[in-house]
Order: sequence, then C-alpha cells, then structure tokens
Amino acid sequence: MMLDILQQVILPIFLLIGLGALIERIFALDQPTLSKLNFYVFVPALSFVILLNAELSAAQMGTVGLFSLAHALALFAVAGGVGLLPALRAQRTPVALGAMLYNIGNYGIPLTALAFGREQVGIVAIVIVAQNLLTFTLGIWLMERRVRGTAKGALLGMVKLPVLYAVALALLLRALSVAPPAPLRVPLDYLADGLIPLALLTLGAQLARAKPGTDSAALVAITGLRLLISPLLAFLLVGLFDITGITARVLIVAAGFPVAVNLTILAAEYRRDEALAARAIFLTTLLSAATVAVLILLVR
Repeated sequence: MMLDILQQVILPIFLLIGLGALIERIFALDQPTLSKLNFYVFVPALSFVILLNAELSAAQMGTVGLFSLAHALALFAVAGGVGLLPALRAQRTPVALGAMLYNIGNYGIPLTALAFGREQVGIVAIVIVAQNLLTFTLGIWLMERRVRGTAKGALLGMVKLPVLYAVALALLLRALSVAPPAPLRVPLDYLADGLIPLALLTLGAQLARAKPGTDSAALVAITGLRLLISPLLAFLLVGLFDITGITARVLIVAAGFPVAVNLTILAAEYRRDEALAARAIFLTTLLSAATVAVLILLVR
C-alpha cells in the first residue's frame, strides 16, 4: 500500500517538481511571470470550474471554510507559544506564518487530485480561499507590525485576490442554477486542466533557488509545526466540526502539506527572512514526500 502511494501519488508530483528545478537551472526562468500566471489565471480558473461542478452543498462549503480558519488560528496559537523560546523569539513571525500557511495550491491541488480524485479538489478550493484570506490579512498584519507597527494594505491585498471573485461567481451561478455558455466554459476548462503541470514546474523552479543557511532552530520549528503538529490538530478538529468521510480525509492530509509559497511573497515584499522562507519551503516540500505518503496511508 505504501509503495503504491509513493508510486502513484508522490512520485509523479516530484518528477514534475524536479523537472521544474532542472529547467530553472538551465534557463533561469522568469519566476514572477510564472507566479502571476498561476495566481491570476490558472488557480482562479480551476477554482471556478471545480466549485461549479463540486458535489458540495453550501453547508458543507461553509463548514470547510470555518474548519480551515479554526485550524489556522489553532496553529497560530501553538506557534506563538513555541516562538516564546529564547532561540526563536527573534523569528516568531516567520515561524507562525510558516506553521499556518501551507501549499494548498500548486502542491495541494495535484496531490489531492491524484490521491482522492479530481472531484475532491472542490474541498481544496475552499481551503485556498481561507489560506489566501489569512495570507493577506493576518500575514500582512504580522509583517507590517514587525516592520512598521501598522497593518496598512491588508484590505487592498484582499480585494486583489482573483480567486475570491472566481469562487464568488461560481457560488452565484450554482445558486441561480445557471451554466456558463460553451464559448466561455471551454477555455476555462482548458485553463483548469493546465494548472497542475504548470504549478508543479513553477514550484520546482522556486525550490531550485533555495540556499543553505544558519537559521536551524527556526527551520526545525517550522518543519515540525507544519508536517507533524498541523495534521494532528486537523485530526482533532474534524471531530469537533463533525466532518466525516472523504472530506475529513482530504482535510487531514492537506493539513500536512509543506509551507506555502505565499510565505516567500510576504518575505520578499517586506524584505525580512527571505532566505529562511525559501529554506522552509524547500525542506518541508522534500520531507513531505514521506510524511504526506504516511498520512494518506493512515486515513485510507
């Protein structure tokens, strides 16, 4: 069973990540362009298509959204306690953000599709919205407070999220029982199908730029919180929210995904802890090949 998971789920993902890293080494790709294509085009398109077709009720979507926010806040509380340790006090912010923000987009979508079926990506789309809300609200507030002591720009960051509008439109069309016309639906389907390979190639290119460093204590803390404590908290919370079946399994596995690329976006914007963010993404992505495979095995 474990070998099947590694061969059928983990290996295909890491082959594409590895290809992205190789291409980055050879050609030095324009990563901002790749990130913008993922963020502004492919993720919104897939979120729209999946949510429009998702076999999830409005109540289920609301439950998943509330679960995601509760899970992130629980991680924030745990990370805040860990950050009080003398070795971590100077890096409490990146430790907290690294624990809360996980790669549900260009890692989580393809893995969920392979492990649980493409129809379950609708669950992931709701989590993406919650994660982006956290990135551009709590994430910005924490970084602003660290740099300037204010929280300016959080609202502007939120209204720029295209995935929010894609999700809102999909939910509106579902409520009205209206289907998009074929000339619009066909290109959206093409874009949705293109996310998985492009996202994994982009992730590989981003990881290829990670460099070794000396922030070992913070790196260990982020890794432990993200890959071990996070899925444990998810396991406890699905019972509290009375989430069962395939939805519970998807959410528990998703909670063990590696650190989100959003962490590097925040770090680069505020020019703080950029190297630590890159190393945390690299290490947790590498180790997740084993830890996520174990999680999938445990929930099946």
